[in-house]
Amino acid sequence: MKALRPAMMAGALTVMMTASGNANLLIIGNGIGGKVPVTDGETLWSLVGGVQTSTTAGYNAKNAILRNYIVATSTTGAHTTFSLGEIDPFFGGTNGAPYIAVSGGVYTLIDPNPGASGRDIGNLKSLQVIAAPASKGTGGGQSAKVNLSGNVINPGAYTLSDLKNDFAPAQTTWSGVTYAGVSFFNFVNASRTSDITGQIVVTTATDGYVVTLSLAELDPSLGGNPNDLLAYAATNTDFPANGVARLVFPNDNRRGRWNSNLDFVSVGAAVPEPSTWAMMLLGLGVLGFAGRRRAKASVAA
Repeated sequence: MKALRPAMMAGALTVMMTASGNANLLIIGNGIGGKVPVTDGETLWSLVGGVQTSTTAGYNAKNAILRNYIVATSTTGAHTTFSLGEIDPFFGGTNGAPYIAVSGGVYTLIDPNPGASGRDIGNLKSLQVIAAPASKGTGGGQSAKVNLSGNVINPGAYTLSDLKNDFAPAQTTWSGVTYAGVSFFNFVNASRTSDITGQIVVTTATDGYVVTLSLAELDPSLGGNPNDLLAYAATNTDFPANGVARLVFPNDNRRGRWNSNLDFVSVGAAVPEPSTWAMMLLGLGVLGFAGRRRAKASVAA
């Protein structure tokens, strides 16, 4: 698998499951077609890892498979979400364990990682691989603020001073480099906490580099790494070349998801209405700035 991939066109790759155990799955999507046998214990990545992606000319297509995420839906309409970046062994590869259990004609999606059972979903009906919209960015270069919007408690535009003063500081180390910043999950501070598994976090850099995360993979109560960081300093020369802040995931095999010169962070439903896509892509920068409410240092580390 190559580091630079074309991204999928806006839309969804749908994996439809039949009602009988060990039956075939109908997979519809770019580069994946026809029916494939599903066996008990088959991983999510083995089912969707062959997706091919594309991006409209003029948009940042580098590693654009990272815009994609999986929505698993049960017969009752419940959702659970995984980003492709977290299950792709080339990029994050931090969560290659989720698999499909087949028993008595019933499908169950299971994440066996410690603390992650809240991401499981029974009576599985379908899987969708959806791409967040591509972005042209805001001209590239160093970011001066991080715009936070969507299903969050404290939307707004956060400068370096804000990040240092409004949040409890945190540190993480990767490959001998110590990064200083704030807990990314605490920074997001999602407002719809009753639906963590049904939401995504879309992050966009000034050059249009987009990385989509599942909100659940960031949540320590669901097995997320509390050391996932929104970093604003490091013990080498990463800053200020990486702008006011960058994402740091210390468990990632590679730094493809370490979005530098971070510009927009938006939290929303994994299956949003079409109008919501436009709102998330823009990051609600203007509205967020006007409605800014600071988290202050009382936010838990």
